[in-house]
Amino acid sequence: MASIHQLTRLNDIATLRDSMNHSDLVIRCERRELHVHKAVLCSASKVLSKACDKKFEEGATGVVERTEFDADTVERMIEYIYKQTYHVDSPAPSTESSSLSSTESTPSSEDDTDGTEDDQAPSEPYNTAGKPSINTNTALIAHARAYAIGEYYELPTLQQLAMEKFEAEATSSWSINGFIDVIREVNAISGLEDRALRNKLRGVAMDHIDQLVDNDDFMTKLAELPDVQDFAADMLRATVRHQNDKFTKLDEKMRGFLQQLETAEPQIEQLMKRVTNLTAEVESNQHGADAVRTDARRAFHAFQKSIRELPSSCKNERCGREFGKLQFESAGHAGVSGLCSDWWVRCAKCKCHLKN
Repeated sequence: MASIHQLTRLNDIATLRDSMNHSDLVIRCERRELHVHKAVLCSASKVLSKACDKKFEEGATGVVERTEFDADTVERMIEYIYKQTYHVDSPAPSTESSSLSSTESTPSSEDDTDGTEDDQAPSEPYNTAGKPSINTNTALIAHARAYAIGEYYELPTLQQLAMEKFEAEATSSWSINGFIDVIREVNAISGLEDRALRNKLRGVAMDHIDQLVDNDDFMTKLAELPDVQDFAADMLRATVRHQNDKFTKLDEKMRGFLQQLETAEPQIEQLMKRVTNLTAEVESNQHGADAVRTDARRAFHAFQKSIRELPSSCKNERCGREFGKLQFESAGHAGVSGLCSDWWVRCAKCKCHLKN
């Protein structure tokens, strides 16, 4: 962890970038002049240090012409050297404009352009703050170029930061619209010997492989554009591996399911037997309930009949009571359900059986 003294020194250097006091070197790129401090830049990059050697014209004039990268990318590199970070707060140049080509180590000739392109207004939409708004894929291109300029000027920590920002941007926000331009840019700026950024881009593509292969426009461009065929081949190999892994996992899952099914088969048989027994028990109980209802109806009808046949007074001459209270008694003839179907009626006073 940096000490308070180191942090203070770093803050002092960062402040120099904002004020540009005592600047002694100009980096000129795309008609933009960036005033910097030779000691700060040369101590960070051996490549810049050699360019500023007094043996060369740049060292003598104090002006370094840069044509390998666009001005925004150069400015981000300078911001990183001073502040150990950089920001993407304006759109990166279009992939059709002056950008890092597949031969980025060779400076482009000034005779290749008539200067009319630089006079054209940017086509990007503007946000509420009046600055050009930036989309995800534009930001990815900007981070890819920051990675490339870090490699060119031998700034490995800038490369690492650009890679982290590239991954964070792709993870937090991704869009298929314009993603082919990101692939073209990464394919152009990264050689076959440096596959770190390509591998990161391939990982992003694999995270969204279903969306990509279902998009006809993307797949057509991927197949037709000659400058992305290396990536297309990488993506094809990765897709095959992805599908093989997917099928392997599916096969393992199916095997596990079949094993569970075999283990559960005896339990299923026991459950089926139990269901069969419960069904038979329910049916038996249903028959018993039907018998109970039949006996109940028979007993009720017999009771009604006995009531209708009762005499108006007790047949016991010594009792002679006019019936007001009666006593009912089972005749002891139980039906199938256990209910008695026959009843005796006695005089409540003398207990005389009143059945005729």
